[in-house]
Amino acid sequence: DRMSDVDVEIYRKLKMMFPQFHPEDFEILMMVDADTIVNSDALIKIVSAFEKDNKIMGLCGETRILNKFESWVTQI
Repeated sequence: DRMSDVDVEIYRKLKMMFPQFHPEDFEILMMVDADTIVNSDALIKIVSAFEKDNKIMGLCGETRILNKFESWVTQI
């Protein structure tokens, strides 16, 4: 199957950051925003979901804004 434009861009950026990167070396790729806090047990739950059902291609967690009232930007 052909890669989507997003897949190509992710691959290109990973190759720039990690020249030895080969997608076939990885079973799961986890990406989060720079300001994201991931619960300590989240990775275990994510990997477990992927292992239980090979039809799962992606997951999204619950989003809670911790600094909602810190500035007008975070209130948008």
